Amino acid sequence: MASPLTAACRVRSLVLYWAICVAIFSACVCAHDHAHSHSSKPSKAVQFRERWDATDVIRDVEHIKEDLATLVDMQSSGEMTDEEITFYFFRMHDFDDNTMLDGIEFLSAMQHTIDHGFAPGVGQKSLDDMIQLVDGAFALDTNNDGFISYPELRVTLKQK
Repeated sequence: MASPLTAACRVRSLVLYWAICVAIFSACVCAHDHAHSHSSKPSKAVQFRERWDATDVIRDVEHIKEDLATLVDMQSSGEMTDEEITFYFFRMHDFDDNTMLDGIEFLSAMQHTIDHGFAPGVGQKSLDDMIQLVDGAFALDTNNDGFISYPELRVTLKQK
């Protein structure tokens, strides 16, 4: 069994990990010079919001990967704020539409962050390591309901 200090270190590492993800999204604004056209069809941000605000969205890994790239492009063009990016990243991984992330959804979000290089210095991790990080992340679950809600995550990110 891990000591409380070790668990606290894991939680801090995970919170820092999520803060890094948000920072990386912000850094993409400077890294990408994204040209976009001005046409009569809705902007990418409007289309993205409509797609992910829908309650009947079917999510799969390939669509999430494509939409994650779209999120980065929209942030780099200034179409979305950091807070919107964080919200939609959270929403993209809420597979059952209950407005909360369970362990599997949180694991998926972390893995996508690593896979797409949004966590510099964090290499691939074993499944056991990822599970330990997810377990530690549930210290963010302040109401102890077994889920991490967006408000619980947001409070933690604002503290960093």
